[in-house]
Amino acid sequence: MDARQGWSVSQLWTHCFQSNIRALNDLYLLYGSARDDCELIDQLKAEVTELKQSANAAHAQLEEVLGAQKAILEDKRKALEALDKAQEVGENLVRTNKRLNDALMTSEQELSRIRETEAARTQAMADKALADFKASAKFQSALAKAVVDFKGFQRF
Repeated sequence: MDARQGWSVSQLWTHCFQSNIRALNDLYLLYGSARDDCELIDQLKAEVTELKQSANAAHAQLEEVLGAQKAILEDKRKALEALDKAQEVGENLVRTNKRLNDALMTSEQELSRIRETEAARTQAMADKALADFKASAKFQSALAKAVVDFKGFQRF
């Protein structure tokens, strides 16, 4: 809108002034909005920083938990190995116990056989000694009778 359309210079100045006021008002509103946006951006940056710190702390805790889980798994693995070895030792003990029981049974049987053999031999020796004693007693009796007879014969 210029002077050729019938506006006076004062009307043009008024119109320009009002347009500038509206533009300044819009600029002020934009500045306020930009300032609010900057404050919001700063708040968001602070929240993002806080979230990053929180995420880093959570990550560190997760690392600790994973480390603890690894240690637990390692302990479980070692415990399973120890159980396997204990089972192997137990099986060896069972086999050894069986061998010992077999050896004990064999020893008891051998001892019983030896006892029977020794008892039979001792009985045979006792029987022989008794027979020898009886024979000796008969001999002594016969000898005593012969001596008595001989003494009786000498009297005559």
